[in-house]
Amino acid sequence: AMETFFVHSLDISFNRINRGGAVILASHLEKNSGIRKVVLDGNFISQAGARVLFKAAKTAAEGEDFAPEISVKDCGIGIVDQQAFDPSEPAGDYDLDMDDEFSRSVLVNLFRNYSAGKGHFVPISNRPEFNATLDEEYYLVQLPTYQFTDDDGTVSTIVNPDENEWPIPTSGILVFKYASLRKRDLEADCLDEQGFKALEKIFSDPGSSHESRVHAMDANLTMDTVLRFQQATALLDALDSAGDKAEGFRMTKGNFVARCFHKLMETHRGRELMDMLDPESRKAAEKILGPTSFDFTRNNCSGYYRLNLAEQSDREIVLRLLECRAEQQPRLDQLDKYVETRTGVRDPVERVWRNYKLNGHYASYEGSSWRVPVSGTVEVDFVVITKPLADAVAMTPEEFRFFRKRKIDQCEEDEGQIIRNVRSESDVSYFTCEQIKRVLKKLTKTNLRVELFVIAFARTTDWHNLKYLEHYLSITEAKMLRDRLGYVNLWDETMAVGYYELDLKEREQRWILQELIHLGIQEPGENMGECIYNGADFEIPASWIKDAPRTGILQANYIRTKEVIEYVRRQGAYDHKESPAVKDVDGPMPAASFGESMPDWMSQYCMSQGVLLHEPPGDKWVRELKLRRIQKKLAEKFQSGEDALKKLDRTGSGELDRQEIAVGLFQLGIWLHPNEMETFMDTVDSDHGGK
Repeated sequence: AMETFFVHSLDISFNRINRGGAVILASHLEKNSGIRKVVLDGNFISQAGARVLFKAAKTAAEGEDFAPEISVKDCGIGIVDQQAFDPSEPAGDYDLDMDDEFSRSVLVNLFRNYSAGKGHFVPISNRPEFNATLDEEYYLVQLPTYQFTDDDGTVSTIVNPDENEWPIPTSGILVFKYASLRKRDLEADCLDEQGFKALEKIFSDPGSSHESRVHAMDANLTMDTVLRFQQATALLDALDSAGDKAEGFRMTKGNFVARCFHKLMETHRGRELMDMLDPESRKAAEKILGPTSFDFTRNNCSGYYRLNLAEQSDREIVLRLLECRAEQQPRLDQLDKYVETRTGVRDPVERVWRNYKLNGHYASYEGSSWRVPVSGTVEVDFVVITKPLADAVAMTPEEFRFFRKRKIDQCEEDEGQIIRNVRSESDVSYFTCEQIKRVLKKLTKTNLRVELFVIAFARTTDWHNLKYLEHYLSITEAKMLRDRLGYVNLWDETMAVGYYELDLKEREQRWILQELIHLGIQEPGENMGECIYNGADFEIPASWIKDAPRTGILQANYIRTKEVIEYVRRQGAYDHKESPAVKDVDGPMPAASFGESMPDWMSQYCMSQGVLLHEPPGDKWVRELKLRRIQKKLAEKFQSGEDALKKLDRTGSGELDRQEIAVGLFQLGIWLHPNEMETFMDTVDSDHGGK
């Protein structure tokens, strides 16, 4: 084996070595502390093979005063091979021939990933005590462990780090699925000193070509690499020191900053790095990134994405989104555990990775074992469901005034720019709902008004008040918002009072119905008012909480008493203090500050004995809300009252009776429920003459 020889330089260029050969070579290289240089020029090892080799070189250099130099000219390392093993993207299905040294090397790399806490072997669904098959027999892939006792007596189970003792089968076909936890360790994955020096050396050399610098970046800046902002600026300085006469100087700078943009440990400083570029280099960087990647905000990535997996910048966004999805798993587990305590069984709902399409076809989120394809198109509405914690501080009134003056008021002619500015600010700041309401008033375009809500969803400290802001949306805008964020994500049990119109063939809307029934059982009083099922008056049976129908349209108003509202305000729920509406998995959320963004019309119904409640008690608010809902429906079809009369008065008599109004509205696409029509006619027909 190679490790038994004192080889200092190895030239194996143009030897038809493929990616598998590169993996085998890497397994020997990392055990050889004496080799100084390996020349692989002209071997098509692809990007994945190069990454394995450069990782092995770093391992070989540990404890040494030099690092092996790997030459990979004309090795196709800019090409991504879907079938290649890439240690930075290990998720996927594996079918390994353990007689083959390449397969054994792949398993060793997966064990390293597993021992670092970055992934796991997925249990077989019908035999969860196993996670693989070996020659079609159930098999358990696992590493040896030992117990370690801390000074304080705490006993921990540790994976044995001695790779020589790891159980690696030497024959048979090993089949398994590996799941990546999609998380970067900001310390362990940070660009190490060896990689930094390698980049600094080639960047500062005036004789280095653009191609050789790109190869160095391919090798050292893998998908899971993290850089400190200080490292990135130092490497930019190294490029500058080579002089702007160097081949492809500005293209190299643009390429480097584009690669670093989403790899910075200080995730919000990508634009600051971009601002350090000259105009030509910046243009090159922005072209590589594209608008979606450039506007991506890692600390608030809720939004709609359409990403081309063949583009490296778009592919990196997918990986960052998967990372964020994994980071939210504790919150998802908390919410799921809470739902399990409720009466009845809820259908599972994907809260984060919503409306997912792969190559134009709806698909299900495949979880941590999904290996991201190297081509195709991903579309997704991504939702950050974690909320600000108690120590989160929103922009002060002074800070918001300054922001509004520079980024909102000066952009009134370009609403798209307003949204981009708010999104960029949301990466570093929190808002209040009152501040979001002021921005909303500046927007007239439906899609942008909805987008503002999406941006604000996880970045408002008084997020309960978002329920009030929904009253400022049109019927169409509210529907778009529910489609984007989801009924379940928008559900807030502390703000349950209101009107509901639920299509029971949709699982999320059935989920809401079951939650309302649960609250109705737990909370005292008559809770469900004016229930209509498929157009007829109806009383919801309690049995629906366990077995809700899967067809039909249900309309109802949920009502609470003053006492229930006060309980909910104090502890987040009527019957307990463990609501995830007030406690996140990492700690308490800000104390609920209700009422600041409440619509004026609602305030009169929320006053009780001189105290403003956060919800209106009783049912006096129902008629007012009904009229406002009718008004919104009419406003989407008619420009004015005169316009409505003109379009509805088919006979030209100048008068309309109830039937003409009902038929005319229906023909124009406005269907009012019977109780809505009755309320509407009672309002407009003041003398009850029927016209």
